[in-house]
Amino acid sequence: MTWRADGYLFEQRNFRGNVSGMRVEKEKYLRSANEVRSGGLRPVFQDFHLLRMSGNHDYPPHQHANYEVILVDRGPYTCTLNGAEISIGRHEVLVIKPGDRHSDHLHDGQRHYVLHFLLADEPSHPVSTVRLFNEWVLPQDQVCTAPMPNENAIFHALEEEAKQSDYYSAAIQDAMLEAFFWRMVRLLPAESLSPQFRRRSAEQDFAGRLFRLFEQHVKENLTVDELAGWMQISKRSLSIKCRALLGDSPAQLFTRFKVRKAAQLLAHTAQPVKEISYELGFENPYHFSRVFKRIYGVAPAAFRAGEERL
Repeated sequence: MTWRADGYLFEQRNFRGNVSGMRVEKEKYLRSANEVRSGGLRPVFQDFHLLRMSGNHDYPPHQHANYEVILVDRGPYTCTLNGAEISIGRHEVLVIKPGDRHSDHLHDGQRHYVLHFLLADEPSHPVSTVRLFNEWVLPQDQVCTAPMPNENAIFHALEEEAKQSDYYSAAIQDAMLEAFFWRMVRLLPAESLSPQFRRRSAEQDFAGRLFRLFEQHVKENLTVDELAGWMQISKRSLSIKCRALLGDSPAQLFTRFKVRKAAQLLAHTAQPVKEISYELGFENPYHFSRVFKRIYGVAPAAFRAGEERL
């Protein structure tokens, strides 16, 4: 028996042997349907260190050319940031931006992590001109709660990759930082972010609204005119935005969304192919099979045979 809850599929299978029955419960967490490109903007990991203090010490005022994230493991951590006194405790984060002037006031027994990164535009711009923060941001608005439940885990993982130092290590470090970064941005005050950064966020919000619209009408065959009407923009604007932000036409994006949903149902349920094709609004199972094969390279039945797992 399989049913869908928000964000994941829950599957329960019952097995019966000669003596007693056995029940296996399985939860599968699916890829989010709200697939949004970041427009190339990404954080690039540079380094981090763990600072343990014995005694008290004031580190002199200084500036950085990169972003510095301070996460407290044992606090409080205090500093002077652009003339303002800042104090943060455990499970809090301070984000220091390039050009900020700050000095640390370190205390006996405190322990905190310091992480350095750059914002980059890929592939043509290794260092982004987009600033994370508004030019006039208040120092206290550069503080948020820790973006992950076990924030120390990411630093342990970054450390392990530094020790591993193989062909994949840098890419893995960047990927871990990227998850940390976007969760952190979600928790920062929206008004503290720069107009350029918020503009990109607004563009991403467009994509999120479009995919939610796809989800709501996945059983239908909406025309581009109808999609534009639901999005409350012109047909031309919808097409331009879709190609610029998501790399394809509105109709093709809707079709790919349907096929991705079909792939999830094929892999995680026993629902017949014919039912899936009608449920997702395809003309008939043959049309569904042709479209599915064009996108995934195999017919739906072959995909199910290769993808389904206990």
